[in-house]
Amino acid sequence: MPAAVVGSVLIRALPISPKMCQCDSVPKASRTPDSLAEAGKLFLKHTTFHGLRHVFLSGSYPRKLAWLLTFLAALALLFTWSSNRVRYLLSSPVHTKAHMVNAKRLVFPAVTICNQNLLIPRRMKKPDIFSAGRWLGLLGRNWQVSPSARDALTPGTDHDSSSSSNEPPWSPISRILDFNHFLPPPLESQPSMRQLLDRLGHQMEEMLLYCRFQGELCGPRNFSTIFTRYGKCYTFNSGQDNRPLLVTMRGGMGNGLELMLDIQQDEYLPVWGETDETSYEAGIKVQIHTQDEPPFIDQLGFGVAPGFQTFVSCQEQRLTYLPPPWGDCKSTPMDSDFFSSYSLTSGLPFMTGGPLPGGDLQLRLVHMPGIHDSVILSDAIGIHDSVILSDAIGIHDSVILSVTIGIHDSVILSVTIGIHDSVILSVTIGIHDSVILSDAIGIHDSVILSDAIGIHDSVILSDAIGIHDSVILSDAIGIHDSGIQQNS
Repeated sequence: MPAAVVGSVLIRALPISPKMCQCDSVPKASRTPDSLAEAGKLFLKHTTFHGLRHVFLSGSYPRKLAWLLTFLAALALLFTWSSNRVRYLLSSPVHTKAHMVNAKRLVFPAVTICNQNLLIPRRMKKPDIFSAGRWLGLLGRNWQVSPSARDALTPGTDHDSSSSSNEPPWSPISRILDFNHFLPPPLESQPSMRQLLDRLGHQMEEMLLYCRFQGELCGPRNFSTIFTRYGKCYTFNSGQDNRPLLVTMRGGMGNGLELMLDIQQDEYLPVWGETDETSYEAGIKVQIHTQDEPPFIDQLGFGVAPGFQTFVSCQEQRLTYLPPPWGDCKSTPMDSDFFSSYSLTSGLPFMTGGPLPGGDLQLRLVHMPGIHDSVILSDAIGIHDSVILSDAIGIHDSVILSVTIGIHDSVILSVTIGIHDSVILSVTIGIHDSVILSDAIGIHDSVILSDAIGIHDSVILSDAIGIHDSVILSDAIGIHDSGIQQNS
């Protein structure tokens, strides 16, 4: 190739071969650490971990110690916050968000109304007073009219034409309440509490004077009967009996329910005292609730006084509870014969009226679910009274137990098993009386016990077993008397 020399740089291009290239690179074998210590030093020298390589670089020991402490503090802070976030994540945190939605169409709520008066006294008969007189505070000790009730009773409660004008005002009802020669009806023929309140309670046909919903007339047919602690109550828009639920488009006057009621205050029970079932109040109790829950009107209801117009405005609030692990509620529906959806309000009466331990006997108030299986027990009134009743098993057995009233009385009744057995126990009244009755087993046995009245009396009856046996015990009256009757 010719060369150019005049005032220029000579550039000659030559082909390059691999053999002509020699580099001063380190052999590959020399870059691999021979031991774990060398690998660690190589990592600490080239790592980008904050502060860690400064601990092992050459320098003064105070500088290395400062970097070491800083690194350990940062590492501890990292683990602390990381564990805190992990625990927070495992706790299933819930974010609550509440917002208001203006619905264009809402289901009108159920409205339950109850008269403050439990029942109408003029409809009561002697068996009704015998069944309900105790818990109404009408009857006192030994089935006698209480003094406060006697002062409050007026003529007209019993329409007896034989009553004269010179008799005290409580004489007509006093004759009805005289149980000296009254034989209680058999247990199977006695009305249940539901039947009693249904017949003696206030009727909607008599109370309702005016009813209008969204401008349209309504009547007693739009109300369904329900029993609460206030007795016979009525619910509007309950959705029962396959009735369609009413809806509302807007609020305000004229777009809801308007009622005019006659509380029938002249039919109220005489005010002889306030008990759990009777009170000095007059008017109605109202509760607004959903159709899925029964009314809890004694705790959640509000009162409406007679002679006034009351306007009530409400808004619906829905709460959705989360299932585990975010909450304690179960998403699985429960099978129940008493309510369609489970909630605190609907479940509480059911749990209160559950079965007793060791048996299938269920004690329920009249408003509790399963009322048709209920057993009504009369009151035991007194101080430290103790009444223990055992099972009555048999065919056509009849057991009539009267009320035990007194101080520290103790009555223990054993099992009565047999065919056509009859056991009638009279009232035991006194101080520290003790009556213990053993088993009465047999066929057509008859045991009649008269009154045992006194101080520290003790009557112990042994077994009466046999056929057509008859045991009649007379009164045991005295101080520290002891009577023991052997087998007959």
